[in-house]
Amino acid sequence: MATVSGTDRLRDLHAFDDTKAGVKGLVDAGVTTVPYFFRHHPDPLPVAAPSEAASAIPLIDLAKADVDRGRVVAEVRAAAETVGFFQVVNHGVAGELMEEMLAAVRRFNEEPLEAKVPYYTRDVASKVRFSSNFDLFRSPAANWRDTMFVEMFPEVPSPEEIPPPCRGVLEEYAAAVRRLGERLFELLSEALGLPVGYLGRDAGCMDGLSLSVAAHYYPACPEPEATMGATKHSDPSFLTVLLQDTSGGLQAVLPRPPEERWVDVPPVAGALLVNVGGVLLPPRVRVDEAVRPGRRRRRRGAGGGGVQEHDGGGVPGALQREGARRAVGAGPLQDSGGGGVSSSSTTAFDNNKAGVKGLVDTGVTTIPYFFRHHPDPLPIAAPSKAAAAVLVIDLAKGDVDRGHVVSQVVNHGVAGELMDAMLAAVRRFNEQPAGGVVAFRSPPQPPPAPFQASFSRSCEPYRVLTTPPVLTTRVRPHMATVSGTDRLRDLHAFDDTKAGVKGLVDAGVTTVPYFFRHHPDPLPVAAPSEAASAIPLIDLAKADVDRGRVVAEVRAAAETVGFFQVVNHGVAGELMDEMLAAVRRFNEEPLEAKVPYYTRDVASKVRFSSNFDLFRSPAANWRDTMFVEMFPEVPSPEEIPPPCRGALGLPPGYLAEHAGCMDGMSMVAQYYPPCPEPEKTMGTTRHSDPSFLTVLLQDESGGLQAVLPRPPEERWVDVPPVAGALVVNVGDLLQLVSNGRLRSMEHRVLPTGAAGPARVSVACFFRHAYASTRSCVPVVVGGGGARAAAVYRSTTAGEFLAHYNGKGLDGRSALDHFRLPAAASSPPPPL
Repeated sequence: MATVSGTDRLRDLHAFDDTKAGVKGLVDAGVTTVPYFFRHHPDPLPVAAPSEAASAIPLIDLAKADVDRGRVVAEVRAAAETVGFFQVVNHGVAGELMEEMLAAVRRFNEEPLEAKVPYYTRDVASKVRFSSNFDLFRSPAANWRDTMFVEMFPEVPSPEEIPPPCRGVLEEYAAAVRRLGERLFELLSEALGLPVGYLGRDAGCMDGLSLSVAAHYYPACPEPEATMGATKHSDPSFLTVLLQDTSGGLQAVLPRPPEERWVDVPPVAGALLVNVGGVLLPPRVRVDEAVRPGRRRRRRGAGGGGVQEHDGGGVPGALQREGARRAVGAGPLQDSGGGGVSSSSTTAFDNNKAGVKGLVDTGVTTIPYFFRHHPDPLPIAAPSKAAAAVLVIDLAKGDVDRGHVVSQVVNHGVAGELMDAMLAAVRRFNEQPAGGVVAFRSPPQPPPAPFQASFSRSCEPYRVLTTPPVLTTRVRPHMATVSGTDRLRDLHAFDDTKAGVKGLVDAGVTTVPYFFRHHPDPLPVAAPSEAASAIPLIDLAKADVDRGRVVAEVRAAAETVGFFQVVNHGVAGELMDEMLAAVRRFNEEPLEAKVPYYTRDVASKVRFSSNFDLFRSPAANWRDTMFVEMFPEVPSPEEIPPPCRGALGLPPGYLAEHAGCMDGMSMVAQYYPPCPEPEKTMGTTRHSDPSFLTVLLQDESGGLQAVLPRPPEERWVDVPPVAGALVVNVGDLLQLVSNGRLRSMEHRVLPTGAAGPARVSVACFFRHAYASTRSCVPVVVGGGGARAAAVYRSTTAGEFLAHYNGKGLDGRSALDHFRLPAAASSPPPPL
């Protein structure tokens, strides 16, 4: 796997994901070897002997709580404090219901592919989603399993949202597990020395409790020794209740001396497995109050036994506070043995809110695996050389030094007493009891008490001396030499700055980081003489005089190049200028003003980021983006950045009057900073738009190019800025519903040169609301009213966008995924 470039790995992962068939699809296709991106490094932990395993995971009879509750509480406490796992019987979930739940999972996974595809999505906002490996594009190695995830509480999905094989039984099973969860929280409250209702009622856990069901299916594996069913991980929940079939394969970490080791968690007839999740681990606890989160994995099937295709189907129900599941999907880490480790271990650490000092205060004697680093190969300079390497500059003397990378300054204007007070305040804050620190591990608060005497005085001088967040990357000869893991690490480092591409430019980069570098595009660029007439300019005012002529002009443009520019469109020139100026003002504000809007949460109506597909695309684009969901629900003014309030364009009535059936519109404001090596990267990669129509407002910088499909070959043609004009282009959804008659042509944006200024544009995408279930159905009528064969299958805007965002801007058309098999080998329909 180490010999595969990051770009090739991402391409192969997308190819696998685009099948929507999951791991079972590989097995059904007859694979005899495990694909490289499923291969795991061997785990260094040994496996416990069967004699030890037999008694490692306690079996607790909940019926005995009615007779001797103290004994059951003690058993729960002992299990939670030591291994973090226990099995329960007489739990109140009927055996027939458990068997039917497992059978339903099996039936769904063994249905024909076309029955499962409608549920295949990576949209985390979907209550019901089927996929293979939620962290497929982030983990070092994929797991040999497929998963159906259902968010059951607090809002139960409608029956229509649940796959038919699981309807009825899933709702009944989830309700039974929820009741069991209430009982378990009562027992755990008592085990922690708390009132019986503390976790369930007094602490409000059950008020906002959510229950999600993850139904796993582990197909038979041709090389079980090369992969894993589920990697070593702990759960991002309060509690997990697991229903497993008779296959076995689940293992937990047994922490007993002399060393940690894996122990089998065997299936027990009629039992449910309970394990403590990372969220239930208290932030600072004494040894006698500790509740241990269980770490586990699922072994892959071995030989003819173990996990077989017809034996797949574990159903864990994760009980968690509403919102806790958002921790799932953070970047993976490597353990000291080189194997892939789930991020849930670090989630447990983060939820402690005690930080590294909390580890020290509890007396750790070894460094946890997720803090371990590979040795740095660089040597350390001798002290004699170090003394001269860092220059001391006296600002009072006006010293200037340009030959040293690192310098120290004296006589800088920051009082010595103030510097001492600042350091002391940091020490006081960090050495407070944990409760004082936890209060500030959330959204922005006023300065903590230890800082208040010196914070406001110290901020300004220190702001002068510090630099914006900068991504420090290693120099790499070529993107193909970077491993997938290293590339992901560097991408996360860039993203964590929240400064985007402009942050790189502000930091003075003189070369484009390797993950922004693109391969040259093979298409030639059209000559200026041809470009001048390639993109029609249509005067909409003429529609009042000769509507037929304007309709013919629009049709000709939409059927050929897919692009045209319009003037006299009804959008005031002053409003267009102010919109562009607002986007520029926002992007050129100080970083701290933009950071509150920086997010990759697709549920947010207003989000600022750099490259929505940063972790999926073969190469990043040299741009930063503000996305605003404008319709059908307009964001509140407080959600919109101040520089843009009042300048976001069209009133709600405009869409109703001029856009007809379009019930949704999103606005994407792009900012393209000057680029030191414009020939090495792209402002926006070649792509088409996931919309019915896109209306683009661009400044005078230029750089937009569209594919011109005229013979003898396709070529790029400039779409030049025209004073007062808006650019209109056909989107993928309009090509789909027109059955291919109207063309959604690919386009790109060239980066701005180092001399600048930054390029600014605002695109409005007209489409259905993302949550709409209205279908986009191809109109199978050809020229002259003759009926034509359907080229594409019907879809919804939500499904289309999920596929589009999932693949990213990878140079492939999203429409190919929706093209019917009979049309896949045929040329596009005639114009």
